[in-house]
Formats: sequence, structure tokens, C-alpha cells
Amino acid sequence: MDIQSQWIFKSQRILRGSQCVRLSMVLLVASIVFAGCSSEKKDNVPNASGGVASTEATTPKPAEDDAGTSNPAATKDMPSDAAPQVEMAGPELLQKIGELTQTAVQSPNPNYDMLIEAGSLAEKLTQKGEDLDESAKRLVSTAFYNQACGYAKKSDKDKAFASLDRALALGFDEFNLLTEDPDLQSLRDDERFSKLKEKSKEAEKMAIESKVDEAFASTSAFPFDFELENVNGEKLSLEKLRGSKVTIVDVWGTWCPPCRMEIPHFVELYNKHEAGGLQIIGINYERGDKEAFIPKIKSFAEETGIKYPLVIGDEATQDQIPDFQGYPTTLFLDSQGVVRAKTVGYHPMEVLEGIVMRIMEKG
Repeated sequence: MDIQSQWIFKSQRILRGSQCVRLSMVLLVASIVFAGCSSEKKDNVPNASGGVASTEATTPKPAEDDAGTSNPAATKDMPSDAAPQVEMAGPELLQKIGELTQTAVQSPNPNYDMLIEAGSLAEKLTQKGEDLDESAKRLVSTAFYNQACGYAKKSDKDKAFASLDRALALGFDEFNLLTEDPDLQSLRDDERFSKLKEKSKEAEKMAIESKVDEAFASTSAFPFDFELENVNGEKLSLEKLRGSKVTIVDVWGTWCPPCRMEIPHFVELYNKHEAGGLQIIGINYERGDKEAFIPKIKSFAEETGIKYPLVIGDEATQDQIPDFQGYPTTLFLDSQGVVRAKTVGYHPMEVLEGIVMRIMEKG
């Protein structure tokens, strides 16, 4: 995996020294609602420099000194945008939260004061009692998490735990950060942290179930079939490739960062459930001539351990997918070849496996 892909693999958060801030927080201000690469048609595929989000925002590259250790003391003299005295409306608060976060993560060292201030604005927003859509909830819950990191770095444990409670209550779902984020190290010897972990485990289970439910509820069943050439030039049809119980069709491209992020999950699923009746097929939509991209596909497949078939997509096949939004798009077919669930953008292993198991259970 190249350096750029390693950075994109961490695309849910920006890592600067010891501080973790989710990238989606900044991007949500621009109303990016899924971590996919937008493209209405295959010839709109972005170039190899990375995926393009629905607002044409690109993933920022890490600063040259990202590998360094953060120094909270170095941020004390850094100016912070003072919260305005004029009462701000909901949309203005959301915009300001995003601006503060973006400024904080672009600083040479993490500016925890700005992250705390962004969390304070999130508190004001929730106190207004306004209904928040899912994107706004993600933004605000992440602001509370980042605020908790700031308080933890300042050893203000009471405020840090209060902020984490608010984050979880609003649906913050980066549960691995609770145990992995160095910013929270000062909290882990506190008995409240054990209780928080138990609460997060239950929340994680509910979040996975909710995402699996959403994948089925948002999909109107439709038939799907194709006859396409594989990477060796052989014609393959979906009817002959279908699994006995469940078939996953991954519509992706090697140029697409979130697509590449999901591949290890598909490899794991295939190795784990092939004997139980799962088949996976990747439909590649690539840039340039076949002579150039076929070797890239083969190289990537070998590097990542892909053993399932890969075929080269065409416009007619893509047009079978209702409301196609971007890459990756993943279809989950039952034994009759009917698409029962569809996901768009990167999804964690637990969600993908949950969808597979639910179709298998229904037979």
C-alpha cells in the first residue's frame, strides 16, 4: 500500500502527533454524507491522485511533521477565534464548529483550546432543542469527542467524561478511539472509564444493527445480472458466478480510496464464509486504457489477497443500479439473484458481515 493510500486508510480522522480528529467532521460542514467517490458515469472517474467527494472536496494530505509528538503547551500562545457575543442560529453554529475544527487540525501542533471551544458551541446548539439531521448529529457528536480529548490533555477529567457522555448520546460511533486514542490516556485509570467502555460496547452493537437495518430499509429489491470480461479476458456471467446463498457485488475502482479501504473486509468475508455459500465479485471501473489498468488491478489483487473474480464493468451494467451515487457501491444478492440490500461508501466489516448473515438466515 502506498503512502497516499495509508493516509486515506485513516480518512475518518486526521492524525497529528498524538491527537485524533475525524476528517468527516470538517467535511460534513460541506454536506458530504458518505465516504464515497462520486461519479455519475464511469468516464467521470477521478484521476489516480484520489477520490472526489460529492462537493469536489479532496482528502487533505498529512503535514510533513505529522509523525512528531504533539505538544499541548506549544498551543497556549496560539490565538483562538473568540465565540461571538451575538446569538448564532443553528446553521451558523454548525459552520463555526467546522471552522474551528479545521483551524485546529491545520495548526503545526493540535490546538486543543479550539477543539474545546468547538465543543462549547456544540453544547449551545443542543441546548437550543433543535432537531438535528444525521449529518448534523455526526458533526456535533464528534465535536463533543474532540472536546473530551482537549479536556483530557488538560487533565480535567470531569469535563472530559461529561463530553464523552454527550458524544455517545448523540451517536458517536468511532468506539475504537476510546481505547486507542493517546489523547484519552489520562482517563483510562479512572473507574468511570470502565463504565464508559461498557456503555460504548452496547452502543456499538446497536449502531451496527441500525446500519444493517438501514441497508435493507433503503433498498427496493431489484434484479441484477451481467456478462463481462474478467481481468484475463474471459467472459463471465453473474448467473454462473452466484453463490448458493449470498452474492456480494462490489462496484469499485483501484483509484478510489474508500474502495481500497473496504477490500480487506471483502477478502476476510470471502475466506470466512465461502464454504457457507458466499460468493463475491468485484466489478472494476478504471481510468484509461485496458492495457494500462489491467496490470494495476492484478497487482492490487495479489497484494491484498483477492481470490474472488474481478470483471471489467461497462455503462450498461452500472445503469442497472437505481440511483447510482458513486464508488464503492456494494450490492447484496440472495440465492435468486435479487438485490436485497445496497450500501454506498465505505462500511466497516461488522456491518457488511451483518448484512450477509441476515440474508443467509432468511435462506
